[in-house]
Amino acid sequence: MSNALAIASVTRGLRALVNQALQAPLPANLPADTLPTTQIQVTTLPLDKVRTFSANGNVLNLYLYSTVPNPALSNGLPPRGGPAGGEPPLALNLHYMLTAFGQDDNELIAQLLLGRAMLALHDNPLLMPSDLADALGAADVQGQIERVRITPHSLGFEEMSKLWMAYQTQYRLSAAYEASVVLIDSAKPAKVAPPVRSASIVVSPFRTPAIEQVTPQVAAPGALMTLAGWNLGAPNTQVVVAGLRVTPSTIGDRTLSFTLPVGVPAGVNTVRVVQEVPLGMPPVVHPGVGFESNAAAFMLSPSITTASPISVARGSVLQLSVAPAVGRSQRAVLLLDDQQIASAPHAPGDPDISNTVSFPIPAAFVARSYLARVMVDGACSSLVTDTNSASPTFNQYVAPKVTLT
Repeated sequence: MSNALAIASVTRGLRALVNQALQAPLPANLPADTLPTTQIQVTTLPLDKVRTFSANGNVLNLYLYSTVPNPALSNGLPPRGGPAGGEPPLALNLHYMLTAFGQDDNELIAQLLLGRAMLALHDNPLLMPSDLADALGAADVQGQIERVRITPHSLGFEEMSKLWMAYQTQYRLSAAYEASVVLIDSAKPAKVAPPVRSASIVVSPFRTPAIEQVTPQVAAPGALMTLAGWNLGAPNTQVVVAGLRVTPSTIGDRTLSFTLPVGVPAGVNTVRVVQEVPLGMPPVVHPGVGFESNAAAFMLSPSITTASPISVARGSVLQLSVAPAVGRSQRAVLLLDDQQIASAPHAPGDPDISNTVSFPIPAAFVARSYLARVMVDGACSSLVTDTNSASPTFNQYVAPKVTLT
C-alpha cells in the first residue's frame, strides 16, 4: 500500500525524467550563445533558493508549489488491497513549477533547458510503475490502480506573478504542470464485519405519517391527547413528545390517542409520530429505521398543587408546589390577579428541576385574597369556575386563591 512517501516519489520520478532528457547529447553546430558549457543540474528547491544553490550555473528547477485534493476521486475509491469498510485513500493532484536558469543568466540557454524539459514531459505524459519504483520504491506508488499523468497546467499572468511575489524573487521563464492522481492509502486500520449468514428483504409501502391537528391545544399534566392526520396507523407506532417515547392507547389511520407521560415540561412542546420498521431474523426494531411525521406543537399548562387555603405574610417568600416540575432554565411567574411576581433566583446548590417554586411577596401589596395563577415559559395554570347556579359567585373564578396577611 502507498504511504506518505508517495509525493516525494512522484517528485523524484519527474526529476529523473527531466534529468535524463537534459543529459542527452545536444544537436551539433549550436550557436555559442545557446550552448551550455557547464554542468546542467536538476533541483527541487523553492523558487528563491535556486540561485543561492548555484549562482551562475545551468539549473532546471522542478518545484512542487501546491497539493490539492482530486475532486473526482476524493472519498470515491475503496481502500486498495484492504477490506471493505476501510478509509478511502487520500487522492491528490500535485502542481509543479518548472523553471530554467542559464549559466551567467543567459536566457537563450535557459530557454533551451526549459524546451528540452517540456518536450520530455510531453513525450512521457505518464509516470510508469517502473519509473516510480526506481525513484522511491518504498513509497509503493507504483502499485496504485490509477497512473500518474503529467499535463501542462495553465497559469494566468496574475497567478504566476503572485506566486513569484510570494517568494520575493525575480521572475524567470517557467512552465506549470499538474501530476494527477497520487493515491496515499490510509494508515487507519479498517473494521472488518463478520460475514453475512443470510440475506432478508423487507418491503414496506412508503406511507409517511402526517399530523394535522393536536387536541387539546392547551393540555394539563397527564391529559389524554388526540392526534388527527393521515397514515397514523401502522405496526410499531410510537409517539415522541418532548423527547419521551409513548405507546399510543388507541391507533387508527386518521387518529390516535396517548396519555402525556411524566417528564413533559410546562410550556410549548412538540409531538411526532414514529413508525419503525423491524429488520433482521428474527425481526427487531432498529431506532431511526422507518418513517417519521412532521412535528406538531401544543401547550402544556402547569397546575398549582399546594393544598388550600394558601396564606402568606407580605414581605416573605411564598413556597408553591406546581406540576410538572420546573427546570432551572425555565421562567416562572406568579400572577396575583393581574400583578406579576417573578420567582426567586436559584441558589448554586438548588436542584436542576423541582416541584417547589419560591416567590418573594412584596411588602407593598395590599393584604387581601387574590386569584393565583402560575405561568411557566408562557404557559399559564387554569382557574376554577363556580358552576353552582345557586351560588352568588356562579360562573365566576373562585380558586385557587392566595391570601396575603
